[in-house]
Formats: sequence, structure tokens, C-alpha cells
Amino acid sequence: MSGTSWSVVWRLSGVALAVLLSGCGGGSVQSEHLQSGKTERPASGLHRWHGEGRDEFKSEVGGKPSEPLRLITHTPAPGSKIIYHATVQLSVANLDTFADSLDRLVNQYEGYVAMREISGTVETSREGRWRLRVPAGSLQSFLTELLRLGEVIHTQLESQDVTEQYYDLESRLKVAQAEEKRLLQLLDAATGKLSDILAVEKELNRVRIDIERMTGQLRRLGNLVEYSTVTLSVTERQRYYPETTPDLWTRMKRASEDSWLAMKGAGEEMLVFSAAALPWLPPVLVLAAVLWLAGRWVIRRLVRWLTSLVSTRMRQEA
Repeated sequence: MSGTSWSVVWRLSGVALAVLLSGCGGGSVQSEHLQSGKTERPASGLHRWHGEGRDEFKSEVGGKPSEPLRLITHTPAPGSKIIYHATVQLSVANLDTFADSLDRLVNQYEGYVAMREISGTVETSREGRWRLRVPAGSLQSFLTELLRLGEVIHTQLESQDVTEQYYDLESRLKVAQAEEKRLLQLLDAATGKLSDILAVEKELNRVRIDIERMTGQLRRLGNLVEYSTVTLSVTERQRYYPETTPDLWTRMKRASEDSWLAMKGAGEEMLVFSAAALPWLPPVLVLAAVLWLAGRWVIRRLVRWLTSLVSTRMRQEA
């Protein structure tokens, strides 16, 4: 080969080597991103608002979420007082089956049902409403299990930090209790005027009222912090049909019970009416007697007049 040919060959080899090196570098960068696992993706349908002392999360989906909606995204600081409230709306196939599963779930998490209401008519979809109280430490696990019982329509989760309010109320309660103790000491050692003693007693009553009020507020806040509230609304997808028609014996028994209740109600109404009419009985009897006597006198006078008229005409014809 000539010098020019070798020059062309070396240039082509350099270009090929550069292309290979660039390809290897790009592959290493891609591999690094895959291994890091730090890809971020937005939470679809999840929004967050920050209010005064409150964090709120909402989600509206048309079916079961692939991942449970999380409320407690971080561990609260030791000693903090946070009130959690969750609102959940579900759609279920059978409301009776769901209610049984819900009772077992609430008992499993050592909660309780504060309110339960089921409404609906024949051949329509029934609706159920619950207000549940569950331990705050088990709220996230409880919600995860609850969302598996039906198709999720709407969820709303709120948290309210009442730490400052709680400890401020607790400190004011301690001050009031110390003041009560001092007033009791003054009252025990009082030997002065009666007006001074009465003034101390009046102040003591005021302090005790404040203590009772703050104690009740602390107890209420503590209960709201210890037990989170879950407001649950459930819609039944299928129409409701009552149980099959009862047999003849059951129908006869129900008819007899209904008849007895109707007769009992009628008797009670008659007794009530008699008690209400009793004060009117004497004047009514007097009026009836007067009318009877007056009517009797009128009838007698009419009979006498007719008799005399007939007698007179008979004498004239004779």
C-alpha cells in the first residue's frame, strides 16, 4: 500500500474506535441509573394541602388502589399529640356480608363502633354509614385492611397537631390545682371576718369550676388523640330483596300479635279519652236532664192540645 492508503485506513480505524467508546460510555450511564433505583413518579390522584396545624390528603379513584393510601408518612415526635381523622367511601356487593367483616375487623384492632346506620328500601341499593374509633397506632394498618373489603370510591385523610394546645391546657390545669391548694390552706387557717371567708370560698368555687372544665377538655383531647376517627360510607351495588315469604304459622303469629297490639292501643286510647271527658260529665248530665225535662213538658203540652182539638171537632160533627 501507498502512504495515502495507510493514512485513510488509520483514519477509518480511529473513527470506529471513537464510536465504540462512546457506545460503551452510554451503556454504563444507563446501567448506573437502573441500579440506583431513584426514579421518581408522581402519585396519581393524590393531593396534599397544608393548613393551620393540619395536613390533609385526598384521593378519588374508581376502584381498588394498587397501593394503600398512606396517612402517617413519618413517625411523630415523642410526646406529640396528633388527631387523625379518615373519611372512606366504598362500594360493595353485599352490605350484610360487609357489615359482618367490618365488625370482625374493628374487634381485631380493638376499636369500637360509635355510630351505625343502614337505610334502603326493597329493590333498591342500600346504604350504610359508620363512625368508627380505632387506636391511633393501628390506624394505617386498619385502613389498609378496610380498603380491601370493597371498591374504593373516595378517601380523605386528615391530621391535626394539638400538641401545643394540649400541653398549654395541662400547664394551666396544674396552675389552677396549685391555686386551689393555696385557697384551701387559707380557708383552713382563716380566723378573720366573715366577708373575707366568703370571698375565699367564692374564689375557690371559681377555681374548681375552671379545673373541672380544663380536666374535661384534656380528657376529650386525650381520647381524640388515642383513638382516631374513621367516617365510613358504603353503597351496595346490588338491589336489596328481603327474606322469603314466611310460612303460615309465622304469618298467623304475627297477625295475632298485631291484633293484640291494636286492641291494646284502642283500650289505652279509650282510657285516655275517658279521663279527659270526666271533668265534663257533671255539666253534661245537668244539661241533658234540663233538655229531657223541657222536651217532656213540650211533648205533653202538644199531646193535650191535639187531644182537645180532636175532641172539639168530634163534638161539632156530632
